[in-house]
Amino acid sequence: MNLCPKCHHQNPHSSNFCNNCGNKLSEHLGVASDAYESESKSKREAERRQLTILFCDLVGSTPLSQQLDPEDYRNMITNYHQVAEKVISSFGGYVAQYLGDGLLVYFGYPEGLEDAPKLSIQAGLGILDAMKLSNKDSSSKGFPPIQIRIGIHSGLVVVDDHLALGETVNIAARLEGAAPVNGLVISPKTLQLTQGWFNVESIGNVELKGIAEPLEVFQVHSETGALTRLDIAKKRGLSPFVGRESDLKLLMEQWKNSKNGKGQVVLLHGEAGIGKSRLVDTFEANVMDDANSQLIIARSSAYQQNSAFYPLIELLKSEVFKISNKLNEKEQSEKVISQLNNLFPDDIKFISLILEFLSIGNTEYSPLMVAPVLKRQMWMDRITQLLIRIGNSNPVCLIIEDLHWTDASTMEWLGQCVQAIDNQQVYIITTTRPIDAPAWIKLKNVTVQYLERLSVDETMKICYHQTKGKDLPKEILHQITIKTEGVPLFVEELTKMVLGSELLLEKEDTYEVLGSIKDISIPSTLQDSLLARLDRLSNVKEIVQMGSVLGREFSFSMMDLMVPGEKSETLRALDKLVNEEILYIKESGSDAVFQFKHALIQDAAYSSLLKSKRQQMHLQIAETLELSYDSLTMEQPQLLAFHYTEGGNYDKAVPLWLAAGQIFSQSNASLEAISNLENGLSLLHHINEKKLRNDYELDLLLTLGGMYIVSHGFPHPKVKETFNKAREVAQRTEISPKLALIMLNLLSYYMNTEDYKGHHALSKHMEE
Repeated sequence: MNLCPKCHHQNPHSSNFCNNCGNKLSEHLGVASDAYESESKSKREAERRQLTILFCDLVGSTPLSQQLDPEDYRNMITNYHQVAEKVISSFGGYVAQYLGDGLLVYFGYPEGLEDAPKLSIQAGLGILDAMKLSNKDSSSKGFPPIQIRIGIHSGLVVVDDHLALGETVNIAARLEGAAPVNGLVISPKTLQLTQGWFNVESIGNVELKGIAEPLEVFQVHSETGALTRLDIAKKRGLSPFVGRESDLKLLMEQWKNSKNGKGQVVLLHGEAGIGKSRLVDTFEANVMDDANSQLIIARSSAYQQNSAFYPLIELLKSEVFKISNKLNEKEQSEKVISQLNNLFPDDIKFISLILEFLSIGNTEYSPLMVAPVLKRQMWMDRITQLLIRIGNSNPVCLIIEDLHWTDASTMEWLGQCVQAIDNQQVYIITTTRPIDAPAWIKLKNVTVQYLERLSVDETMKICYHQTKGKDLPKEILHQITIKTEGVPLFVEELTKMVLGSELLLEKEDTYEVLGSIKDISIPSTLQDSLLARLDRLSNVKEIVQMGSVLGREFSFSMMDLMVPGEKSETLRALDKLVNEEILYIKESGSDAVFQFKHALIQDAAYSSLLKSKRQQMHLQIAETLELSYDSLTMEQPQLLAFHYTEGGNYDKAVPLWLAAGQIFSQSNASLEAISNLENGLSLLHHINEKKLRNDYELDLLLTLGGMYIVSHGFPHPKVKETFNKAREVAQRTEISPKLALIMLNLLSYYMNTEDYKGHHALSKHMEE
């Protein structure tokens, strides 16, 4: 959407003028401003984040250096580094430092990775395999083999352009030393984040130098072969299939149409974690039950977006021709030729094109000598023909997962294919996160289905599946509902995190709260994916972080006050965040109100800030709001109080919490009043001036006691406890006219509880 800078009305991207006020719109509202672009290229500030760190080091480097000529030794080390770096970069890793013969590698910085722990282990295994091949080559030249160890750990760090700091780095370094020669070990934390992806073996508890407690260490042997998170979840037991019944019905209806020769395409559109893969998996189960149908699956990759036709090449190899990398080139070509001859007898040109497309050499079928542009079109035509021919025997369903990561060439092919299957027994389902709408979605055989968030009741069903039917405390369920907002993946992961934390005590048929619900944070299993989304918005990350400090929602005018630059620049940045579905416009108008689409996205942005930076930003917000909005102190003192508290200015915060409590008490909003007053009381130890502290405490306790009377009635023990505290404070003051009011409330308490002995004792004390 294009936001009008004058009235903030949402207009289509194609609009040149505002549909509401007629104002001329910028031609590039969907693009971040130059100001923010240049900011992103400057030095990155330090930030807090979850990071996976890989340490790789040489074994026996000293003996090697003694055996070899210095030049040969240098060449060997250079080759080792190059081999490792090639593997690391292919999995999204970043070599942060060379430590002698070793490598310090980050996964998840400087760019976030959605599954950083998994990628780090895949990279580690890849390095071990690559070094085996490299050693074979070296040994043929008379050089000794290089042996290495690899250790991996995930956890919280503070990181900037120079270095990551924290215990996580130290543990990863020590783990490397615990690995067997030419082996890879990981920590329990990394294992937790990659459960089900790898075959691992515990090598026991190991004492690591500089680490207080022994750590159980796990050696990774290989991948399990799981292709998706859903494959792993199935082994543990899937959550109930809820809230997607109508979507499944649509998929089945369009499949029926396709089987009748009216080829259909369905684009399943939804945010990350909304349940696209689960819906498709449920549909697949129905298709597999049909013996006369065929199902083939193509998967796009976030790390292959610049590899032309990547999902199609992998589709043909694994799903159509069933060839694996374990087969040599001759065996691979024989399988392809055999199947193509069955489908397209004696079509030499067809076979040559497909073999070249798959990069499989064969002397009998040499590549066609045609212009590259023509050959590219011929490839796309032949793949479409192949799909249609497969569907001629039995209806075929092609599923393309993660269209948002698909390369441009595959997208171009898909646009042509959609038109070609109109009257064929071919059904295409694609899943995607928000993307720019492709032109082909307007075709008559295309249906776009938007997946909605789950209702509260549906969310509860997933929660109770995780608890195996045991009741969760209401306040915990409420927090899960608020923070996950009906996104199934978030519901599952947050519930699992809470159940595995020390926040709850499990009992026979329920759970009991032990800690503060404020301690519910982002599950470590989601941190990487949330940070990856934010890192892809690096040019407007400052806006996201400022928004996270302002709160779940904020107005355009507030944001404009907080960030440097022109209003139009701020508006463009906010427009980009709306288009990326980080924010949405809650209220349009002259001063639009924006809200984070996910509470967890806000939490992730906020958590990435250094504590000192957060405090600075809260203080800036409080001071700016107080200066710019005269009425705020009277109308919303709790907002200012919150920011002054987080900003560390307690002298300002305490009287504002008191004012907020008194405002809410006047409208009998007792729960809100109590919360604000208790916030004020919790900060009193920060007030250094004794008389001022006593005055604040007395006023806070008097108001709080009155609210307990309103909310709980006189007989409640909180009434006695609060007014007794107020009495102690008043008696520390030389002259306190409020002491009489305190005594009157205590007498009323004793009368209402029929504690005549206490009433008599207090009355006698007052007479004295």
